[in-house]
Amino acid sequence: MEKNSLADLYQIKERLLSFDKNDVRKGLKLAKSIKGLGIAGASGLLTLMYPEYFGTVDEFLILALANVNGLFEQPQLKELAKRINESKKPHGKSFSISPPNGIMLINIMRRKSTENNEWFRTSFWTPRKIDKVLWAYGHL
Repeated sequence: MEKNSLADLYQIKERLLSFDKNDVRKGLKLAKSIKGLGIAGASGLLTLMYPEYFGTVDEFLILALANVNGLFEQPQLKELAKRINESKKPHGKSFSISPPNGIMLINIMRRKSTENNEWFRTSFWTPRKIDKVLWAYGHL
C-alpha cells in the first residue's frame, strides 16, 4: 500500500487547518488525500477536527437517514440503503460512499443541526451530534 510521506502529511495538515470549513467538497478532498482514507474515514477526521461543521458519514448514517420521513433526498438515500443491503448478500457488489454522496450526507446533517437549533432555540446541535444520534438509532 502506498503511503504519504511525512512532508506530504505536514502539507495536508496545514491545508486542513486553513481551508474554508463551509466548503464540504474541499474538506473531504483534503482529508481523502491521506492515503488509505475513503469518504467515511475522511469525514471522520474532519468530524474530530471540526464537529460544528462535519459529521461522520458511513453506512449506519445512510441506513438511519433512509428512514427519516420528509427529507427531499429520501429517494437517493433509499437507493443507497438498497445498495448497502445488497452488498451484504453473498456475492454482493461492494459498497463505498462516493464524494458527491458524502457531501450530500454532511449537508443533511448541517441542515438538520440548524433546523434543530432554530426549533429548540439553542446552539446545542451540531452535525456531529446529529451523526451520533443517527448512529445510535441505527444500532437499536
